[in-house]
Order: sequence, then C-alpha cells, then structure tokens
Amino acid sequence: AMNNVARVISDKYSGVAKLVLQIHDELIIEVRSDSAKILEQELRHIMSSAIELLVPLKVESRISKSWGDR
Repeated sequence: AMNNVARVISDKYSGVAKLVLQIHDELIIEVRSDSAKILEQELRHIMSSAIELLVPLKVESRISKSWGDR
C-alpha cells in the first residue's frame, strides 16, 4: 500500500501533494486544498484494498489545515 501511495502522489499529484511523514500506517500529506478531497478518496481506496482479507480493512482519514487541528 505504501509503495502505491508514494507512486500515486509522485505520478498523479506531483507539485500538488507531498508525503510529509509516515509512522507505521499513519500518513501526513500536504496537499493543495482544491485537491484534498479527491486525493483523500484515492488514498483511502489504496489503503483499504492493499490486501484481501476475510474482514475489511478499516481506513480513517481527516482533512485539516494543520496537524494540530485533527
């Protein structure tokens, strides 16, 4: 999943989004506000479909102006 996230950000969102921090399965991404919602949806899909399991993978996301606002 992380390789796919990095690839999507560099290929489709170059100059629009930047992966700032990754801690295990938590990501902090700086993104232009006009692209935030669509990127959020795309990354949620990537993360939730990373592997097929008997139970669904739960993915949570938030969009905020700063890390402290989350």
